[in-house]
Amino acid sequence: MKQTEVTCQVFDSIKTAKEKLKKQGFSLESKFVLNDKYFCVHSVDEAKKLSYAELMNCSILLREIVEQTTQVELIYKNKKFDEFNNVIEEEKYLTKIDNQQAAENMLLAAGMTCWCHIVQECYVFEHGKQSFCLQNASGLGLFLEFEATEDMRNMKPEQKIEKLKTYVGKLGLKIGSDYSCKKPFMLLHK
Repeated sequence: MKQTEVTCQVFDSIKTAKEKLKKQGFSLESKFVLNDKYFCVHSVDEAKKLSYAELMNCSILLREIVEQTTQVELIYKNKKFDEFNNVIEEEKYLTKIDNQQAAENMLLAAGMTCWCHIVQECYVFEHGKQSFCLQNASGLGLFLEFEATEDMRNMKPEQKIEKLKTYVGKLGLKIGSDYSCKKPFMLLHK
């Protein structure tokens, strides 16, 4: 299934952001941790020379999701980019993994390099039909990720992004101007 989302940096503290959202009627529905490792066939130095589109098109994500239980997934994200190198749509190919270390060893044995390891504390907030995720990303700070909703399914990706930007703007959070933040790429170049 193809997805469209916006991801923007939040310049409020996690505590302030949570308070602002609760005052607007949002409730914290779940909390989990994403432990993500991105792999590609390039060295870290070579990866730094690639554009985001080039790097993501050749990357595999090994994701550990820690909630009450832990699950591990191997993911390829087929991303569609606009003329400004922003993601406007993506389709995920995902398989469950029983043994994270064995999967990582296999990727490394195949000549792949881990070019990014990012851990994110995720907080899912809901109010009515609106749902989004605040992500506290290690080494980067706080981000908001908001995915297109079912009522947007007949819109073009660019229209979905504009509607999502409008929703985000109404949340009253201090946010950056980039609605297509590329967290792994940001961490790679930090």
